[in-house]
Amino acid sequence: MYFPLSSGANVFTFQLGLNALLSLYFIKIKKKNFLYIIAFWFYLFILVLADYRLILSFTIIFSFVYWLSFKTFVIFFKRYWYIISLSIIGFIFVFYNTNLFDSIKRPAERTGDVISRIDIWGHALEILVSDFKLIFGHGLNGLENSLEEGLKSRFEEQSLQTSHNFIIQNIIDFGLVGIVVILFYVFKLINMLIKIKSEIVTIMIVMFLLIGTTESIPTFYSFEATIFVIAIISVILVIHERKTTRYNQNINSVT
Repeated sequence: MYFPLSSGANVFTFQLGLNALLSLYFIKIKKKNFLYIIAFWFYLFILVLADYRLILSFTIIFSFVYWLSFKTFVIFFKRYWYIISLSIIGFIFVFYNTNLFDSIKRPAERTGDVISRIDIWGHALEILVSDFKLIFGHGLNGLENSLEEGLKSRFEEQSLQTSHNFIIQNIIDFGLVGIVVILFYVFKLINMLIKIKSEIVTIMIVMFLLIGTTESIPTFYSFEATIFVIAIISVILVIHERKTTRYNQNINSVT
Protein backbone atom coordinates (compact mmCIF):
# COMPACT_ATOMS: atom_id res chain seq x y z
CA MET A 1 0.00 0.00 0.00
CA TYR A 2 1.35 3.42 -0.98
CA PHE A 3 1.09 6.18 1.63
CA PRO A 4 2.65 9.21 -0.11
CA LEU A 5 2.00 11.64 2.73
CA SER A 6 2.96 9.32 5.58
CA SER A 7 6.08 11.38 6.21
CA GLY A 8 4.76 14.75 5.11
CA ALA A 9 5.23 17.89 7.20
CA ASN A 10 1.51 18.64 7.16
CA VAL A 11 0.72 15.26 8.70
CA PHE A 12 3.33 15.58 11.45
CA THR A 13 2.33 19.14 12.34
CA PHE A 14 -1.30 18.08 12.51
CA GLN A 15 -0.35 15.47 15.09
CA LEU A 16 1.55 18.13 17.04
CA GLY A 17 -1.65 20.22 17.13
CA LEU A 18 -3.65 17.29 18.53
CA ASN A 19 -0.92 16.60 21.11
CA ALA A 20 -1.10 20.24 22.20
CA LEU A 21 -4.85 19.85 22.80
CA LEU A 22 -4.22 16.66 24.80
CA SER A 23 -1.67 18.53 26.93
CA LEU A 24 -4.27 21.23 27.57
CA TYR A 25 -6.73 18.55 28.67
CA PHE A 26 -4.30 17.25 31.30
CA ILE A 27 -3.54 20.81 32.42
CA LYS A 28 -7.24 21.21 33.23
CA ILE A 29 -7.72 17.94 35.11
CA LYS A 30 -4.37 17.54 36.90
CA LYS A 31 -3.30 19.45 40.02
CA LYS A 32 0.42 19.00 39.35
CA ASN A 33 0.34 20.09 35.74
CA PHE A 34 3.71 21.83 35.31
CA LEU A 35 5.04 19.22 32.86
CA TYR A 36 1.88 19.41 30.76
CA ILE A 37 2.17 23.21 30.60
CA ILE A 38 5.72 22.83 29.31
CA ALA A 39 4.53 20.20 26.81
CA PHE A 40 1.72 22.47 25.54
CA TRP A 41 4.02 25.43 24.89
CA PHE A 42 6.67 23.13 23.43
CA TYR A 43 4.21 21.84 20.82
CA LEU A 44 3.20 25.41 19.92
CA PHE A 45 6.86 26.37 19.67
CA ILE A 46 7.56 23.47 17.28
CA LEU A 47 4.58 24.50 15.15
CA VAL A 48 6.00 28.02 14.93
CA LEU A 49 9.40 26.65 13.91
CA ALA A 50 7.75 24.39 11.33
CA ASP A 51 6.16 27.51 9.78
CA TYR A 52 2.89 25.67 9.23
CA ARG A 53 0.44 28.52 9.65
CA LEU A 54 -2.83 26.67 9.15
CA ILE A 55 -2.26 23.96 11.78
CA LEU A 56 -0.85 26.54 14.21
CA SER A 57 -3.95 28.72 13.74
CA PHE A 58 -6.31 25.77 14.25
CA THR A 59 -4.40 24.69 17.37
CA ILE A 60 -4.50 28.16 18.96
CA ILE A 61 -8.19 28.70 18.13
CA PHE A 62 -9.31 25.31 19.42
CA SER A 63 -7.14 25.68 22.53
CA PHE A 64 -8.98 28.91 23.40
CA VAL A 65 -12.33 27.30 22.60
CA TYR A 66 -11.63 24.29 24.80
CA TRP A 67 -10.26 26.35 27.67
CA LEU A 68 -12.89 29.11 27.72
CA SER A 69 -16.28 28.17 26.32
CA PHE A 70 -16.57 24.70 24.85
CA LYS A 71 -20.34 24.25 25.21
CA THR A 72 -21.05 27.51 23.41
CA PHE A 73 -18.76 26.40 20.59
CA VAL A 74 -20.50 23.01 20.24
CA ILE A 75 -23.90 24.70 19.91
CA PHE A 76 -22.49 27.18 17.40
CA PHE A 77 -20.68 24.49 15.38
CA LYS A 78 -23.72 22.19 15.20
CA ARG A 79 -25.79 25.08 13.87
CA TYR A 80 -23.27 26.65 11.47
CA TRP A 81 -20.75 23.90 10.59
CA TYR A 82 -21.31 24.33 6.84
CA ILE A 83 -20.74 28.11 7.07
CA ILE A 84 -17.53 27.53 9.06
CA SER A 85 -16.22 25.06 6.45
CA LEU A 86 -17.10 27.37 3.54
CA SER A 87 -15.51 30.31 5.36
CA ILE A 88 -12.22 28.41 5.69
CA ILE A 89 -12.26 27.55 1.99
CA GLY A 90 -13.20 31.15 1.13
CA PHE A 91 -10.32 32.52 3.19
CA ILE A 92 -7.88 30.22 1.42
CA PHE A 93 -9.23 31.40 -1.95
CA VAL A 94 -8.72 35.05 -0.97
CA PHE A 95 -5.30 34.27 0.51
CA TYR A 96 -3.92 32.73 -2.69
CA ASN A 97 -5.73 34.86 -5.27
CA THR A 98 -5.33 38.38 -3.88
CA ASN A 99 -2.53 40.56 -2.52
CA LEU A 100 -4.23 41.15 0.83
CA PHE A 101 -1.97 38.73 2.73
CA ASP A 102 1.34 39.23 0.92
CA SER A 103 2.99 40.25 4.18
CA ILE A 104 2.61 36.72 5.62
CA LYS A 105 3.02 34.75 2.40
CA ARG A 106 6.14 32.76 1.68
CA PRO A 107 8.32 34.04 -1.21
CA ALA A 108 7.22 31.23 -3.56
CA GLU A 109 3.56 31.97 -2.78
CA ARG A 110 3.97 35.63 -3.73
CA THR A 111 5.65 34.80 -7.04
CA GLY A 112 3.26 31.97 -7.93
CA ASP A 113 6.02 29.37 -8.16
CA VAL A 114 4.04 26.89 -6.04
CA ILE A 115 0.76 25.21 -6.88
CA SER A 116 -1.79 26.64 -4.45
CA ARG A 117 -4.64 24.69 -2.89
CA ILE A 118 -7.07 26.59 -5.10
CA ASP A 119 -5.20 25.37 -8.21
CA ILE A 120 -5.07 21.82 -6.84
CA TRP A 121 -8.83 21.84 -6.16
CA GLY A 122 -9.45 23.15 -9.68
CA HIS A 123 -7.42 20.34 -11.27
CA ALA A 124 -9.11 17.79 -9.01
CA LEU A 125 -12.60 18.99 -9.98
CA GLU A 126 -11.67 18.78 -13.68
CA ILE A 127 -10.73 15.13 -13.14
CA LEU A 128 -13.99 14.47 -11.29
CA VAL A 129 -16.22 15.65 -14.14
CA SER A 130 -14.06 14.30 -16.98
CA ASP A 131 -15.62 10.80 -17.14
CA PHE A 132 -18.04 8.35 -15.54
CA LYS A 133 -15.48 7.31 -12.92
CA LEU A 134 -17.13 9.95 -10.75
CA ILE A 135 -19.57 7.23 -9.67
CA PHE A 136 -17.10 4.61 -8.37
CA GLY A 137 -13.84 6.58 -8.38
CA HIS A 138 -10.36 6.21 -9.89
CA GLY A 139 -8.91 4.07 -7.11
CA LEU A 140 -6.02 4.96 -4.80
CA ASN A 141 -3.67 7.65 -6.13
CA GLY A 142 -6.51 8.64 -8.44
CA LEU A 143 -5.49 12.30 -8.62
CA GLU A 144 -1.84 11.68 -9.41
CA ASN A 145 -2.59 8.93 -11.96
CA SER A 146 -5.18 11.09 -13.77
CA LEU A 147 -3.03 14.19 -14.29
CA GLU A 148 -1.55 15.08 -17.66
CA GLU A 149 2.18 14.41 -17.90
CA GLY A 150 3.27 18.07 -17.76
CA LEU A 151 1.08 18.84 -14.77
CA LYS A 152 2.03 15.56 -13.13
CA SER A 153 5.69 16.58 -13.31
CA ARG A 154 4.91 19.88 -11.56
CA PHE A 155 3.05 18.01 -8.82
CA GLU A 156 5.96 15.60 -8.36
CA GLU A 157 8.48 18.47 -8.17
CA GLN A 158 6.51 19.90 -5.23
CA SER A 159 5.82 16.47 -3.65
CA LEU A 160 2.07 16.79 -4.19
CA GLN A 161 -0.02 13.65 -4.57
CA THR A 162 -3.43 14.58 -3.19
CA SER A 163 -6.18 17.17 -3.58
CA HIS A 164 -5.63 18.67 -0.09
CA ASN A 165 -9.29 18.11 0.74
CA PHE A 166 -10.79 15.11 2.51
CA ILE A 167 -14.09 15.18 0.56
CA ILE A 168 -12.61 15.78 -2.90
CA GLN A 169 -9.85 13.19 -2.42
CA ASN A 170 -12.24 10.45 -1.35
CA ILE A 171 -14.60 11.20 -4.25
CA ILE A 172 -11.66 10.91 -6.67
CA ASP A 173 -10.52 7.64 -5.09
CA PHE A 174 -13.87 5.98 -4.31
CA GLY A 175 -16.47 7.99 -6.22
CA LEU A 176 -19.84 9.27 -5.10
CA VAL A 177 -20.74 5.81 -3.82
CA GLY A 178 -17.66 5.75 -1.58
CA ILE A 179 -18.08 9.26 -0.17
CA VAL A 180 -21.73 8.55 0.72
CA VAL A 181 -20.60 5.53 2.77
CA ILE A 182 -17.79 7.52 4.41
CA LEU A 183 -20.05 10.47 5.31
CA PHE A 184 -22.66 8.06 6.69
CA TYR A 185 -20.11 6.81 9.21
CA VAL A 186 -18.88 10.35 9.92
CA PHE A 187 -22.42 11.38 10.93
CA LYS A 188 -22.81 8.20 12.98
CA LEU A 189 -19.59 9.18 14.77
CA ILE A 190 -20.92 12.71 15.42
CA ASN A 191 -24.10 11.26 16.93
CA MET A 192 -22.00 9.12 19.27
CA LEU A 193 -19.97 12.19 20.25
CA ILE A 194 -23.14 14.01 21.20
CA LYS A 195 -24.19 11.12 23.44
CA ILE A 196 -20.89 10.52 25.25
CA LYS A 197 -20.43 14.25 26.05
CA SER A 198 -16.61 14.19 26.16
CA GLU A 199 -15.27 17.70 25.59
CA ILE A 200 -11.69 16.83 24.64
CA VAL A 201 -12.63 13.97 22.29
CA THR A 202 -15.31 16.06 20.60
CA ILE A 203 -13.06 19.05 20.06
CA MET A 204 -10.28 16.86 18.63
CA ILE A 205 -12.68 15.24 16.16
CA VAL A 206 -14.13 18.64 15.16
CA MET A 207 -10.60 19.99 14.61
CA PHE A 208 -9.81 16.86 12.60
CA LEU A 209 -12.85 17.34 10.33
CA LEU A 210 -12.22 21.05 9.76
CA ILE A 211 -8.58 20.45 8.87
CA GLY A 212 -9.93 17.91 6.39
CA THR A 213 -11.26 20.84 4.34
CA THR A 214 -7.67 21.89 3.58
CA GLU A 215 -5.76 18.60 3.86
CA SER A 216 -6.37 15.02 2.72
CA ILE A 217 -6.79 13.93 6.34
CA PRO A 218 -7.94 11.30 7.20
CA THR A 219 -7.27 9.29 4.03
CA PHE A 220 -4.95 6.53 2.87
CA TYR A 221 -2.41 9.29 2.16
CA SER A 222 -1.97 10.31 5.78
CA PHE A 223 -1.13 7.06 7.50
CA GLU A 224 0.03 8.25 10.92
CA ALA A 225 -2.72 10.85 11.25
CA THR A 226 -5.34 8.31 10.17
CA ILE A 227 -4.06 5.82 12.76
CA PHE A 228 -4.32 8.63 15.33
CA VAL A 229 -7.98 9.26 14.50
CA ILE A 230 -8.72 5.52 14.51
CA ALA A 231 -7.46 5.46 18.11
CA ILE A 232 -9.78 8.37 18.98
CA ILE A 233 -12.72 6.65 17.27
CA SER A 234 -11.94 3.48 19.25
CA VAL A 235 -12.18 5.50 22.49
CA ILE A 236 -15.52 6.93 21.34
CA LEU A 237 -16.89 3.47 20.51
CA VAL A 238 -15.80 2.02 23.86
CA ILE A 239 -17.34 4.89 25.85
CA HIS A 240 -20.53 4.74 23.77
CA GLU A 241 -20.79 0.97 24.19
CA ARG A 242 -20.32 1.22 27.97
CA LYS A 243 -22.99 3.92 28.27
CA THR A 244 -25.39 1.90 26.10
CA THR A 245 -24.76 -1.26 28.15
CA ARG A 246 -25.26 0.63 31.42
CA TYR A 247 -28.48 2.16 30.11
CA ASN A 248 -29.84 -1.26 29.04
CA GLN A 249 -28.94 -2.77 32.42
CA ASN A 250 -30.83 0.04 34.21
CA ILE A 251 -33.87 -0.56 32.00
CA ASN A 252 -33.79 -4.28 32.68
CA SER A 253 -33.45 -3.75 36.43
CA VAL A 254 -36.48 -1.45 36.43
CA THR A 255 -38.59 -3.91 34.44
